Amino acid sequence: MEIVRTQVIHYVEDMAAAKRFYVEILGLKIIQDGGPHWLELDAGGTSIALHPGGTPRGRGRTGLSFAVEDLESARDEVNTRGAGFGEVTNPHPGVTFCEAADPDGNPVFLKPSR
Repeated sequence: MEIVRTQVIHYVEDMAAAKRFYVEILGLKIIQDGGPHWLELDAGGTSIALHPGGTPRGRGRTGLSFAVEDLESARDEVNTRGAGFGEVTNPHPGVTFCEAADPDGNPVFLKPSR
């Protein structure tokens, strides 16, 4: 089997709020906009498809992690648009990230691309 593309389906409660967060705040590019039922985004080699439904808030959550060239600059940039990423943390050797939550409370991480 040869995998030619990877897609993550990320279930959300409020498509409009999710679209605003992932497109306007984080800056992901739209691949396909299916209105209130489907929004496919380019996440640098992986596509993320937002879709309404799934489990109630707080159960069966998905965390998304985005690798960026300059962690602090990226965090500062998206925070000016309201992302809400916290301080950069290094809880273990070789593990560095900052964390926010999307409108559904799912964890979203930025980490260095190295």
